[in-house]
Amino acid sequence: MRVAPVEVRRLKRWLIPASALSLATLAVGVLVLAELGLGRAPRASGPSAGAPRRVGSPTQGRLRPYAGGGPTPIAPLPAVARRMTPALGTINAQAPQRPHSDPALAALHAERSLEARMQRLDELLAGLDADAAVGLLTRLLDARLPGSVYEERTLRLTVLARIGALPGAQSAAILLRSTESNRPRPERLIAIEFLSGRGGAARTRLEALASDDPDEVVQKKARWALARAK
Repeated sequence: MRVAPVEVRRLKRWLIPASALSLATLAVGVLVLAELGLGRAPRASGPSAGAPRRVGSPTQGRLRPYAGGGPTPIAPLPAVARRMTPALGTINAQAPQRPHSDPALAALHAERSLEARMQRLDELLAGLDADAAVGLLTRLLDARLPGSVYEERTLRLTVLARIGALPGAQSAAILLRSTESNRPRPERLIAIEFLSGRGGAARTRLEALASDDPDEVVQKKARWALARAK
């Protein structure tokens, strides 16, 4: 029996390093897969294995849910807040006007026109002495007079002119007060006109207005009153 001779082939030198490199790469891959635990169940990351993970904000679960389910209803307003809330339709309601305690002021409010009020004013002043007339006119000057804005201002200037026509220290004091810078210009001009010819404090006040008042119209009126008194 003849045995065929075995032919021995030599591998080329460049194939040996390549085969060794492939085996090394395969070994590294096996080690990586073993480290990752491929094919095994993942280990639990929480303190208790198998416990379900709670999802939500940290405050979830601490709020007491509404017993009836659904959103928690808003509580009604307290009784104090309900009393403070105005009822619909009462916001624009005007308070009833009180009756005037001053008989003279009530008589002027009873008239329906400016002319009737001015006539009524003269009737109220008739028969009064100077002190009583000044007292009545002073109360009217400090009160809210009837009529529109124009009628109220006109009636107020009329009251001031009636005071200026009366003699005495009381009327002079009211005129001096009416020349202050916080008073309306028409009132200041009328007061200056009736202070003309009065000496003492009236003349001193006119001289101060004529030289130092910031309103040029008031300055000219004061100079006119001083020149008229000469």
